[in-house]
Amino acid sequence: MATTERPRGSETAQPASPAPETGAPPVRPLWQRLTWLVVIWAASVMALGALAWGIRQFMQAAGLSTP
Repeated sequence: MATTERPRGSETAQPASPAPETGAPPVRPLWQRLTWLVVIWAASVMALGALAWGIRQFMQAAGLSTP
């Protein structure tokens, strides 16, 4: 089993930064990430509600009723 050596304390030459030098976009603020989470969640709930409504309309049109 191979082990990887990790630099300790002062052996790290570069300070930690939110955006690595790999060309990745910078990390967005927490409020912005949480806003997107809520928006995506709300959209998925609305889509599921629309699907359920559509199925219910189809069932009523076919003569099936829901209690």
